[in-house]
Amino acid sequence: MRSRNIFRRFALLPAIAVGVLSVGASSPATAQDKSPSIGIVDVQKVLRESQASKTLRPQIEKLRKNYQTSVRKREAELRKASQELQRQRAILSPQAFAKRRNAYEQSARKAQVDFQQRKRQLDNAYGKAMRTIQQSLVVAAAKIAEERKFDIVLPKSLVLLADQKLDITGEVLRRIDKSLPSVKLEPTEPTESKTPKSTN
Repeated sequence: MRSRNIFRRFALLPAIAVGVLSVGASSPATAQDKSPSIGIVDVQKVLRESQASKTLRPQIEKLRKNYQTSVRKREAELRKASQELQRQRAILSPQAFAKRRNAYEQSARKAQVDFQQRKRQLDNAYGKAMRTIQQSLVVAAAKIAEERKFDIVLPKSLVLLADQKLDITGEVLRRIDKSLPSVKLEPTEPTESKTPKSTN
């Protein structure tokens, strides 16, 4: 799970995009034939270059490394338990061996559940942090739209050609950096059961 891959997965959600599209829609036109006033935001650039987004990268990288270390440690414990179980197979009764094998299999299944739970918690925490940035983006775009009397603010990805003066990305970035200079990744700690000592 590389941080840049996770980052892509949490690009601006469609619901948020709709919010950006409609932030200026409440401004009535002075005449029916009046052309709409439009602003444009490079959403991906904001999510990539905002100070808050940049503070997330080292946090997710650190947690990713901790997760991988935990996985490797648990796998090593399971390998050792498996080897010990096989060593004892020749000296245990069939009933005793079956009992210890079942305990080992339960431990292996529990480890897999723990791994998946930890990964979900990391993904959810990252998603929550990114949504905080996305909400700040919408707030900033809405405020600029109000100030500049924009009827519509569009994501740049939906625009083929436009006058550069319509692009408010830089101003959105400045406002987000001021209002949200950092964001903290807060995954909850998973409850992990210790690996049963099934082969002792």
